[in-house]
Amino acid sequence: MPAALYGLMMLALKFQMNKAFLILILVLFSGSLFSQKYEIRGGISYGGPLPVEMKDSSSGAPGLGMHLSSFRVFELNEKWTIKTGIGITQKRVEYGQLFSKDTLVQLPDDEDILIPTYYKALVLGEMNLHYLDIFLLAKYKSGKWLNLSFGTYLSYLFAGYDKGTVEVIIGEGGFFDKYEEKFNNFHKIRKMDLGISLGSDFPLTKNLSLGFQINRSLLNLYTKNSAPDNSMEAPKLYHTYVNLFLGYWL
Repeated sequence: MPAALYGLMMLALKFQMNKAFLILILVLFSGSLFSQKYEIRGGISYGGPLPVEMKDSSSGAPGLGMHLSSFRVFELNEKWTIKTGIGITQKRVEYGQLFSKDTLVQLPDDEDILIPTYYKALVLGEMNLHYLDIFLLAKYKSGKWLNLSFGTYLSYLFAGYDKGTVEVIIGEGGFFDKYEEKFNNFHKIRKMDLGISLGSDFPLTKNLSLGFQINRSLLNLYTKNSAPDNSMEAPKLYHTYVNLFLGYWL
């Protein structure tokens, strides 16, 4: 087989294997193939890290945060559009947990004697996390007044805290003084997050729309094998939150 013909065949095979990737690159970065617009969103975020299973001794209350994002919109046809965007989202939640564990304590007057007893620990904490988000969404126009969108997002944690106090009580009767300890588990939170997104928006005018976006993380909040300082074991927490926004089209 001539070398030139063989080279053309290999080039064609390589193109077929990477065709999907090339199409994605063209959609995201080419401004000449498709009609394109821009959208700016501003609104509130409600939710945050929520447990897979809520224990009887645990409690939590999601809070309100801020959300701001900007999208580049590629119109493929009358029904379908692709959106790439970047934004900032604030996620807040307050939580509490009460747990107990058996222990041994020394008598104040005799250090050689250990008495079996137990302790109770009350954890009260608050998370306030700030993420930089990158979105890749597909939108389907199902009617004049309804648009459905779905896709994925990648987030980077760049600021915030996960702090609170632990109040420990040993035994009963007040024989031992209770004490408090402060904590901040921010350094144990996963810096990169990946999740899925589903939402809808409703046009108000030619340039304004009202919508919501429900987001669910695919990764545990805390890094692998890294239990918070205030817990006996690493909890399974996943970001679950909704963005309520007002969009402006340029």
